[in-house]
Amino acid sequence: MVFFDGFVHKDDWNYERWEGYETDGLLNYATEFLDSVHDKPFLMFLSPHQPHYTPFEFAPSKYYEALPST
Repeated sequence: MVFFDGFVHKDDWNYERWEGYETDGLLNYATEFLDSVHDKPFLMFLSPHQPHYTPFEFAPSKYYEALPST
């Protein structure tokens, strides 16, 4: 999975790209949208899909070593 250099689709077939961490880009895009529609009704559902953990480090290795081999 790649969590850098993200993009967002616009209302048409075009999209906007940004450099850096994808969640930061989504937050910036959402903030700009909120600033532009503050006087109109809207619904925003922002759901970044990045993990909240470091991938492949789910538990210390001592716990995996205690498991029976398969």
